[in-house]
Amino acid sequence: MAEKKYKVLEFDSEESWLEARKQYFTATMMADLATGGSGARERVYRDRRGLNKPFAGNSYTQWGHEREPVLVNYAREHVDSRLVHSTDLYVSTEIEDAACTPDAVGTHEDGTVAVLAEAKTTKNMWWKREDVPDRYLWQVQWQLLVTGAEACVLVFEYHEDFEPRGIDYFIIRPDKDMQDRLLALLAQQREFEATHVEATLPDFFADRVRELSKLKEQARALEDELKAEIREFTGGEDFSYSDDRVQVTLSTPKRSSRFDTAGFKRAEPELYERFVKPGKAPSQRVTLKWKGAA
Repeated sequence: MAEKKYKVLEFDSEESWLEARKQYFTATMMADLATGGSGARERVYRDRRGLNKPFAGNSYTQWGHEREPVLVNYAREHVDSRLVHSTDLYVSTEIEDAACTPDAVGTHEDGTVAVLAEAKTTKNMWWKREDVPDRYLWQVQWQLLVTGAEACVLVFEYHEDFEPRGIDYFIIRPDKDMQDRLLALLAQQREFEATHVEATLPDFFADRVRELSKLKEQARALEDELKAEIREFTGGEDFSYSDDRVQVTLSTPKRSSRFDTAGFKRAEPELYERFVKPGKAPSQRVTLKWKGAA
């Protein structure tokens, strides 16, 4: 019997499952570290300590939750009959604090994980693997690394305004380069968390940010009111006026076209690199946002 690389934790409620996840580096967190930019380390740090406000979901996540059993059944019927829907937390016994929750798991006769399935819904059809958002591919690689599975069925359903339009799938195999990158990111995150110092802000500044937020809301309301009055004054026709004090224009934009940089990078990575030039050194930015009650 092959030695398992993981242990399985089962939960009787979503609340207990969410609480347990905070102890570990999950596939979602690791995908954020791989694709989430400069703010990812702080987000993951706060997520693991329950400091961030939990995501309440939206119509798209609700739709994905509802369609998940359908997609898992499709993967079982069309790809691998061993796949069984799962909500268990798989915790690595080889990588400290590493865990994942695959949507479905298929096992060998000895009980070790053979194959996974990850179910996704999308507004944009993924015609080829390169169309899949990077964060999903990083999630899958972390799941493969934690469980030791040989493959993952990334099964997805395209929809238009929540009307199903078809199901397809890709078979994702372990990618050593991606998994090595994830392990490097994990080491960096451990160091970041070990030396992290909680930022503090005096109440005076928080009060000023709240005051600024109110003024911005009032200014936006005044701007919307003034724009509506100008549209009424001009009858909705394009209009332009300028003097020493003020400039007012009302114009109908022409349809624009854009260059698909991401698509070009996927199709011609070497050519893309030849024409990428470093930009100017960024200047420090201050972001002020009031997130509390008025």
